Amino acid sequence: MARQSGDRTQLRQQFLQKLLSQTNPKDLPSKTAAAVAVQYMDALLDLDEASLAENLEVDPGSYISLLNTVSKTSHHGLNLARR
Repeated sequence: MARQSGDRTQLRQQFLQKLLSQTNPKDLPSKTAAAVAVQYMDALLDLDEASLAENLEVDPGSYISLLNTVSKTSHHGLNLARR
C-alpha cells in the first residue's frame, strides 16, 4: 500500500511537471484548476466507505465543507477556462 502511494505521488509530480512545461502561460490557471480537481478526486477515491460514513455521522459539517470546496474549485476552473 505504501508503495502504491509512493508511485502515485511520483506520477502526480511527473504529470504536474509535464503540465507546466507544455502549457501556454495564459492557460496555466485553468490547467492548475484541473490539476487540483484531479488531486481532490484522488483523495476522495482513497477514502474508505466505513470511515467516511463514521466521519459523516460525527461531523457532517466537514463533509459539507469538502463538497463546498470542490464546488468552488470547479466553478473557478470553469471561469478560468472561459477566458
